[in-house]
Amino acid sequence: MWPVRARCRWRRFAKDFGLSVTPLKRWIAIVEHKDSGAIPAAESAEMRELKKRNRLLEQENEILHRAAAFLARDINPKWQIYPLVTDPAGVGVRVAVTCRVLRFSRQGYYRWRANQVTERDCVDAHLVNAARDIHADDPASG
Repeated sequence: MWPVRARCRWRRFAKDFGLSVTPLKRWIAIVEHKDSGAIPAAESAEMRELKKRNRLLEQENEILHRAAAFLARDINPKWQIYPLVTDPAGVGVRVAVTCRVLRFSRQGYYRWRANQVTERDCVDAHLVNAARDIHADDPASG
């Protein structure tokens, strides 16, 4: 703790200014703490919150970049866009964040993930492929 002589000096100094020793020591500790470059607890908590928010914004930005690249391929049905949610989830971005940014419902995404290809999708794909094959065989009349 404090040496005896230092305590006596603190008492004398406090008495000269009409203070008690305890607040004087506390004030000096605060000043020494600031001079040491340490961050107070309130600022430290705020810094943690800001870093967390920054990480979230960086993830959202990455999701939007991927979405722009994915949508540039001109894919129309919404069920074909759901892989956008799966991609970032593999890199540590939460599904909830991705769905919020892309304005998808999480329920719809999880329903799609449980049954990715419906029977109707298979029939539609078969018809589209058949039409493309017919057109490829005879472009003039197909």
